[in-house]
Amino acid sequence: MSNNTKTKFPHYLPIYLISIVLVVLTSCVLSPIYMQVGNDVAFMYTVLPIILNYVILLFETMYLALLFAGVAYSAYAVNKGTENKIPCIVYPLAIVFLKHTLNLLVSAIIDGYIDWGFDVPVTLMLMCVDVLLVALVWIIADRKSKRHIARVKKILKASKYLDTAEYNDSLDIYPFGGFLRLKNPILLSIFVGVAVITASMITQRLYADIFVLGAPESLFQIIEIFLSYTADILLGIAGYATSYFAAAYIFLRIESEN
Repeated sequence: MSNNTKTKFPHYLPIYLISIVLVVLTSCVLSPIYMQVGNDVAFMYTVLPIILNYVILLFETMYLALLFAGVAYSAYAVNKGTENKIPCIVYPLAIVFLKHTLNLLVSAIIDGYIDWGFDVPVTLMLMCVDVLLVALVWIIADRKSKRHIARVKKILKASKYLDTAEYNDSLDIYPFGGFLRLKNPILLSIFVGVAVITASMITQRLYADIFVLGAPESLFQIIEIFLSYTADILLGIAGYATSYFAAAYIFLRIESEN
């Protein structure tokens, strides 16, 4: 980890730029195409809308996963004194605002109007959900990072009085030491964030299957339901993997500068 000086160019900025690219691609390209395909009788009963829907879900999951990685690192870095707090908070919130504002504007352009009584409240609600998810990741990373840093300080202080103190790799935030090493403050916080997203997708699908679609009436429908839930779980895994490698990228950038 770098020394305790504020960085002029935030180490997390590249992953936020990638998140913005995903937001623009999803809101301005894929979603309009999906809406057009879904309303076209030539395509609405083909596999194309399904593929587009899952690509959009994947990109939206990755967009949040990248924010989780940046926010989790930022909470740790702020406590360590290597990043400024205000930009760490402003950047992810600005990206959330950008995403949902673009969604609203693109929808308004396609429909030709904005329903101020429905579209705007729904946009604000979805925006608040993303903000709460980002805040959850920050809170967990912040609390766990404070405990970790305090523990490291105690160990280093105690080691001064030991003649044969051995190096303990548990003092390091990075390398993570495993894909699911949830004792790590950063991995734990992003895991919780992605788990909430995945649980939300599965809950929505459960509600639709039970109260809207009803019991399956054929083997094909059973297979379709199984594949749908499997896809939700795979999206969650993809989201966590995105966060994991994005956070690792941040630390690798830091190491390369030292």
